Amino acid sequence: MTTSLQDNELSRFQRGTFHSQANPHLRVLDLSFNHLTSIDHDAFRFPELIRLIISDNHLEHLEPRAFVDMTRLTLLSLEGNQIRNLQDETFQNLHRLRYLNLAHNSLSSLNFAAFDSVGTLSHLSLDLSHNHLQALKVNRSTPLPTSIMSLHLSHNNISSIDVTFFEPVRNELRILNLSNNILSEVSPDDLGQLRRLHVLDLTKNRLERIEPTTFMASRRLRAVYLGHNKLRGLSHSIFGGQTRLKDVDLSKNYLESLPEQLFQRTSLENLRASDNKLTEIPVKALNPVQSTLRHLDLSGNLITTISDSQLNQIQLLVKLDLSRNQVTSVDREAFCCVPNLEVLNLGSNPLQRFDPDSLLGVRPHLRHLSLSGTNLTLLPSLQLPGLRSLDVSNNELTFVPPNTLANLSEVRELDLSGNHLPAPPR
Repeated sequence: MTTSLQDNELSRFQRGTFHSQANPHLRVLDLSFNHLTSIDHDAFRFPELIRLIISDNHLEHLEPRAFVDMTRLTLLSLEGNQIRNLQDETFQNLHRLRYLNLAHNSLSSLNFAAFDSVGTLSHLSLDLSHNHLQALKVNRSTPLPTSIMSLHLSHNNISSIDVTFFEPVRNELRILNLSNNILSEVSPDDLGQLRRLHVLDLTKNRLERIEPTTFMASRRLRAVYLGHNKLRGLSHSIFGGQTRLKDVDLSKNYLESLPEQLFQRTSLENLRASDNKLTEIPVKALNPVQSTLRHLDLSGNLITTISDSQLNQIQLLVKLDLSRNQVTSVDREAFCCVPNLEVLNLGSNPLQRFDPDSLLGVRPHLRHLSLSGTNLTLLPSLQLPGLRSLDVSNNELTFVPPNTLANLSEVRELDLSGNHLPAPPR
């Protein structure tokens, strides 16, 4: 059974109002968009309740053990309130809780003791994004272990992390989101205790430096996101020993090169290094992952040439984005050894010439090709029987020979916008 009391004018209620005697079979209770300012001790007692939503009220205060005998509760949403602090044992004994949403509140500190015995029988995800956290400080001498497996701290103003702050979650935490904060550096003292971490998101901070051994203790990392920072260089050993690492985002930094041993002994499948200052395809850095790499995004760099030796080892590559570079020439054998390539984006490059025979090596599998904004004056005769979409927009085309399109019988999306065609192609 579901009871919805959202969008009313509830500002308070007596103890016992939301106890199971009134409705023992209640599964979902929605009190969102009311005027509640506090939740007292033993305010809610529903053994069968699964979802409790108290978002978008005016809550400032939660008493300890406000949620009693809620043995089946899996979701508790307190998003969009004005909660300023969390006392010890606030959410104690919510053993099956999977998702606790405290986003968009006014929390200035994180007290792990508030989550004592929470989610011990589940995989607890805690959302504390969009709060007022400025520093992650240790607030007790003996940290209590918690069962938090996913912790979202994005969109705060976090500038520093105390040593051992993450000690209470060192053996449980799998996902840590610190994106959209103001961290300028990270070190083993900050993150070195997270032994079971799988995903780390540090996107959109102010990172200028990452110490080489920062991730050393986190040997189970699968994804690291470092995009939108101020990194000018990376240590060759920063991902040392990360044999499970598959996904790395280095986009929108100031990197001029990638160290040769950066990805050695990793299992990298996806690399985004767009919008940096790379002047060439980082062949030596990619050689150690030539048997695993599937997706490579190097768009928005300063690459000028695609030569016949740069990609010939990455034979399992499926998607390649080299758009928005300074490429003026593509060697005839540039793509000869990437037969599994399905998506190729060469758009927004000042190509002086383009030989369609350079695509013969990807003929069997190429499905999507972009040559948008590459100064084409004549649509090349492409021998790509499996092509599904072709983007040649924003070029200098004035005529499309009929036989050119005849070779592209499987194309379902053809973009010719922004050219100088006097009539539709036939």
